[in-house]
Parts: sequence; C-alpha cells; structure tokens
Amino acid sequence: PVVSATPSPTSSPTSPPTTSPVVSATPSPTASPTIAPTASPTNAPTSPPTTSPVVAPTSTPTSSPVVTPTTSPTGSPTSSPTTSPTNAPTVSPTRSPTYMPTVQDISGLVFADLSCDGVYNATEDVGTNGVTLSPIQVTAYQYNGTIAGSTTVDINGTFELLNVFPPGPLVIDDALRVEFTNIPLHLYDGSVGGDSQTTIQFYYGPTTEADLALCNPDAYCQQYPDIAIPCFVNGDQTHGDVTIVSLNTEYATQNDAKTPEALDTETGTVYGIAYQRSTKTIFSSAFLKRHTGIGPGGFSAIYKTTVGAGPGVGTALYFRLLNDTNIDVGSNPAGRDLSGLSTPSYDLEAFEAVGKRGIGDIDFDESTSTLWVVNLLGRTVHGITNINPLSGNTPTVSDVVNPGGWLVDAGITCVRGELRPFGLRILERTLYATATCTGEADGGLPGDMQGYVLKIDMDNPGSGFSIVLQFDLDYPRKSWSISQEWQSWNRCTAATWNSDWVACFNPLLSSLDFDMDGSLILGIMDRRGNQIGPYNYPPIAGQPIF
Repeated sequence: PVVSATPSPTSSPTSPPTTSPVVSATPSPTASPTIAPTASPTNAPTSPPTTSPVVAPTSTPTSSPVVTPTTSPTGSPTSSPTTSPTNAPTVSPTRSPTYMPTVQDISGLVFADLSCDGVYNATEDVGTNGVTLSPIQVTAYQYNGTIAGSTTVDINGTFELLNVFPPGPLVIDDALRVEFTNIPLHLYDGSVGGDSQTTIQFYYGPTTEADLALCNPDAYCQQYPDIAIPCFVNGDQTHGDVTIVSLNTEYATQNDAKTPEALDTETGTVYGIAYQRSTKTIFSSAFLKRHTGIGPGGFSAIYKTTVGAGPGVGTALYFRLLNDTNIDVGSNPAGRDLSGLSTPSYDLEAFEAVGKRGIGDIDFDESTSTLWVVNLLGRTVHGITNINPLSGNTPTVSDVVNPGGWLVDAGITCVRGELRPFGLRILERTLYATATCTGEADGGLPGDMQGYVLKIDMDNPGSGFSIVLQFDLDYPRKSWSISQEWQSWNRCTAATWNSDWVACFNPLLSSLDFDMDGSLILGIMDRRGNQIGPYNYPPIAGQPIF
C-alpha cells in the first residue's frame, strides 16, 4: 500500500525507529518519487480504514510502521484514507515531469546503406539509385497500443511524425514506440551504428534522429570481385575444351589469371550466367550460336557449377526448362554438321535462328532463390523459384512463378520488324529487360531499329512492362578495325547473303546493369558474331570457307 500503518495506532511510537522501514524514504523528502511516495501523503486521510491494509503486520508492531511519517504523530491520525488500498499503484499520483519539450514531433532519415555499416555518408544518396523508400511506413504507438501518429517515408528518405507527444510536461507514460514497416523485400536492417537504430525504437521525448539504415546485400561486393564468363568452342562440344572460366578482377589483364570451371562436354555452348552466393554456384544456360553445339542437357538446359571444384568435377545438368517446367524455348536447329574443334561447318538452319529461339540472359533476384530467364522464342520472361542445387531436388512446373511468362512488349509496335528481348537485370524488386526493334521484315531499314530498356514491378506484374529508355540504332558501329552503320536484320539472311559480311552488322541490345549513381550500363551485341565464324563456311551450301 502507498501508506501503510498499523490499524489506528493509539499513541506515538515510544522512540524513533532504529532501522530503516521496509519501504523507506530519505529524511524529509522534498518531492514525490515516481513509484511510491517518500513523503507524507498529499491529502490528509478523512476517516479510519474499515479493514486492515492488504499488506499489514501479522501482529502489533513493536517498532515503526512500514512507512514512517517524517515526524512522530502526536496521537491517532486525524484522518485516514477513504478506502482501503488494494494494490500498490504503478506510478505516483503526482508524477514528476521528465522535461518540458518545445516541440512534440519525431522525425528522422531512412537511407540506403551501401556499405552496410550504419553510417550515412554523401555517396549513399537517399531515394536515388533506383532505391524506392517511399512505401516504408513509420508508426508511433503509445504504451497501451494506441497509435499516436503514422506517416510514410518520402522520396528523399525523410519522415515526420507531428504532434505525437502531448504539450506540457512529459511523464513516463508518454513514451512512444516507433516501428518501421512495409520495408521492401530486397532491403534488410543495416548495422546499428552512428546514424542508425533498429526497426523498433523507443523515445521518451521529441527527436530529430529516429534514423534507420537499410542494406541491400546485392549492392555490395569486395574491392576485387571474381567474375565468371562463358567461352565459345567450335564444333560439337565433345573435345574437353573450357566453356566457363572465372577470374579475379585485380588480375584480369594477366593471361594466366583465368581459372577453368567447366568443359564443353559438361555444358556445351552457354551464354547466360547467374551466381548464387549462398551455395557458391554458377548457373549457366544453353545458347544457340552457329558453329558451336548444344551440350548434353539439350536446348533448354540450365547447368550448375560449384565454384572452385574444377572442370570435369563440379558441373552437372540442373534442370531443363521444357522437360521439367514446361517452358518452351524452341528446338535445336536441324542439320547441324558440327564435328571437330578445327573442322568447318555450314550449320545452315542456325544462321537465321540466332537471337530468335533458345534462352537469352538469366539472372537471380535479390533473394537468390528465384532464377529468371528470357525465353527468346516466346519473347517472355519466366521465374523459377526454390532454386537450391544442394537439395537434390529438380524444379518442376509448380515452381514456375508465372507459367505463361511476362510478355516483353510495353505496347511497342516496331516498324518493319519485331521486338526481341534478350538482356535481364533485377534490381530492388524491379525487373529490367532489354529489347530491340530489329527491322527484320521485308523493306526494313536501319532507321526502323530501336533499342529499349523496359521494366516491370515484380510485386505488381499485372501492370505490365513500361518503357525506361528508348534510342535509335542507326548510328555507326565502331570497332577496332572498321566503322560501319548498324544494319537492319533483314539484310543478313541466307537469301541476301553475298559474302558481304558487313551487311550482318546487326545490333541486339543484350545486357544491362546499374552503376552506383543509378546510371544504366548497356551492352549491345553484334548478332553477326553469333552467326559467322572465321575458317567456317558461309550460310550457303557448297560455298568455300569464309
């Protein structure tokens, strides 16, 4: 009880207490504490209690009561509490204020912490680099769960919860719990550091420093990362030549810096490369390139390679898009007269099929559990989830995120040509794809060709693709040896071939990535490089080696 005494003492204690009471006050307190009063009650009791207090001595005390008045009573109390106390209050009836604020707000900054160290710096631009912070919700709760205020983070990463504290002196019950929710799936809590706290924070008064760092592991790499690239081998892919190598970027200019990872007998010709950090696995996809054969897994194969295991050991077929997930990317061209590493071939049907069937680029999303592939035949993008090469399980139709695929079109109508997708990049729950208006129809001209970067919200794919960038492709293609305008695809066919290999300078927007400042980096493939090859035959039967 707040004030506990023996029932109706009849006289003053015979002497001051020799020991401190159980709940003791300092001599002559000057203010009330926050839990139990340490001084005389603020109001005089009005009548004797009708029953004993909840906590009472078991017998008449021989010393001081539980709480001793600051002076010895001269007799029976002149009055007592109006009711018997039943429990100790949790706070004092007259709580002392913590301080008197001049504002009643909570504000702060949410920033993309590229270094994941919890410290904000000028290079970590808030709200840029494709980082979408605005959907994040910030809510302040009172101690009883009542919402004191709620808002969203703006495009600059800032937020304000206005007037969430009451005016006047603040007491302990005015403390607020601030929670950050609706955080995009690709972002994680950064380190708690000089400029960041956790997604749940507590404040006992107004602040301008309710900051939060969010980290995207996909945006981080060491100073000199390893990279993996495909190598193309002439012939039927049965000769034990290297098809995938890795190298460290610090030594990329040294000829001996390459580490073989896979052989042609394991993968055949591949192009798409994706890396799963959690399992240290390189994934590669079969690719149609004239004069080079398809591997043992077939035209729709996805292979897995354990980094560092070595060629001939660490690579195996993982799954087939057609057989395992019912995604049709077309068929391997017929009549592929491929044989030895140094043996020329005609490979006639493959000539015009390049870039039109098979698999284009592949990429993981930030979770690295869903692999996305470009279907060149269907001109669609498909996602296959539950990718785990260590599980022993092969993906099935039920693992396909979007069985019909997302059509890469954005309502674009190409002039005398087709819109053909190829490149792929996923950044912060947005899927970006490259596409080319080819000018491949009759009468197609260089001016008909256009390059596009398109995007789709992976959390709202029903909205479809939209255009991020569009540009003309009727400009000179520069190389180490020649400057020649890009040519429309209709100029490079078996019917129009006249040994004029310049006519096959056909552009294909094939890859993209993002720099740290948000700039797009685009790769434009010369389709001709996958249609003809040195010391091989032209695309007309009977003609001599080109």
